[in-house]
Amino acid sequence: DEARDGFGGLTKMNVERVGYIQSDDNEHIGYSPDGVIYDGNRNIIEGVEIKCPSSSRHIKCIVEDEVPSDAQTNYMPQIVQAFIVVPTMKKMHFVSYDPRVTVKPMHIVEVERKDVEEDIAWYRSHQNEILTEVDEIISTLAF
Repeated sequence: DEARDGFGGLTKMNVERVGYIQSDDNEHIGYSPDGVIYDGNRNIIEGVEIKCPSSSRHIKCIVEDEVPSDAQTNYMPQIVQAFIVVPTMKKMHFVSYDPRVTVKPMHIVEVERKDVEEDIAWYRSHQNEILTEVDEIISTLAF
């Protein structure tokens, strides 16, 4: 709550806490954001994903100014998943928060849908393939 409230105060956005969001296209696909921002018609237009990493990883995020996506820590799939589940979402805010780094406890990296369209298509396709395989396996188990 501290990081979400801090993000809202810093950006002057009304960030609402929500639970699990299920895809309208497939009941087996969903996402749990740390916060969402609605437009005037109550469509989700932006999302917030908050991480509280170690101080060294937080500083690395500040220096590189990008969503961590190395072999040890890859948050891009979570960002892409938000766009898959919420077609009205135009932007995700990746928030790295570490109050121990007092000079800059919060760093925000914005990711726009248009910049990850290829990733969205790939992940969506991959998810559908896996879910088809799961359905086939389940059908063989049915009595």
